[in-house]
Amino acid sequence: MDTDQIKSNLERLYAKGQRIVLWHDADSEFEELLPDLDLDGVAVIRLSETPTLAVKARVELEEPKTPFLIYETGNMAVPEKDWLLDIRLYAEKFAADRSTMILK
Repeated sequence: MDTDQIKSNLERLYAKGQRIVLWHDADSEFEELLPDLDLDGVAVIRLSETPTLAVKARVELEEPKTPFLIYETGNMAVPEKDWLLDIRLYAEKFAADRSTMILK
């Protein structure tokens, strides 16, 4: 998938006023593209590198106005043990697989 197309679709979400975008990339297909996205003013958090409770504190308490892209690989946590469950419920979901990108 083209980096410019992914960036364009993400920028569109933030332009519509979305503050938090969750990108679940189960197979880590796009992990290498993250540094090349260069989303102006958007903080990128990789859940594989940051504890979820620290992410929750940063997003909700420390930087409540900052736009975030939260990137996750692998399996998502079960709801009963997910510190980010509330954020998952109100954040915009993003996917970069071919069929999703065509629909968007």
